[in-house]
Amino acid sequence: MRKVLAILFLQLLITGFAIGLTFIKSIGVRQFLATNLPVMIVMSVLSIGSLIVLTCNREACRKVPKNYILLFTYTVSISYLLG
Repeated sequence: MRKVLAILFLQLLITGFAIGLTFIKSIGVRQFLATNLPVMIVMSVLSIGSLIVLTCNREACRKVPKNYILLFTYTVSISYLLG
């Protein structure tokens, strides 16, 4: 149970940091996010792809290094899209 809560806390921390950096701190980061459409497309494909792998492939969900990598990839890509 603690492991799940720690992972959830890290996901929220990464997402909150990305959104906070975008909206509060830097105008340059906001302009970079708004002007780079290819990066936005790559992050969209990455988030959808990692979500499909996590939901459809049982082996990827249960293997320790793979599931952490996929979950981190999904979290970073969604954080970028939300920012």
